[in-house]
Amino acid sequence: ESGTNCALFSGTTREPQLLSLLSNQNIQWFLPRVTGLGSMTFHQVTSHCDLTIGKFGILEPLPSAPEITPDNLDTMICPGIAFSLSGIRLGQGGGYYDRYLAKTIKARLIGVAFDLQIQDMLPSDPHDIAMHEIISESQHLRISSPEQPD
Repeated sequence: ESGTNCALFSGTTREPQLLSLLSNQNIQWFLPRVTGLGSMTFHQVTSHCDLTIGKFGILEPLPSAPEITPDNLDTMICPGIAFSLSGIRLGQGGGYYDRYLAKTIKARLIGVAFDLQIQDMLPSDPHDIAMHEIISESQHLRISSPEQPD
């Protein structure tokens, strides 16, 4: 949707590659920048020229790129090692996304994965934030009521 603020990720070699989406100029794109142990912020990116190799060898925005606050994101496209049919996301274990997702207020959370990463069930922790949708190469799952662990 035009004018939408959307968080995207620069995938590792084991994750879907989505940076071609940056060509959609009707959307304001934001990518994560690691700022400390378990901490990241999202910064505006308009093209591949706005990216540099950051921590963990993953492309991230230049330090000078404008930052967006979590409450101003409309959509957040999230990576994961696995996703459950109830929307639970299993991350890499560093807590970067868990901490950031806890600060989002209105963002629609979309997990992007390969088919083999979608499982019937996954273990969850109280801090896990469930996705609203999961998209893979052959499925688009809309989670009717994302599971929020007790």
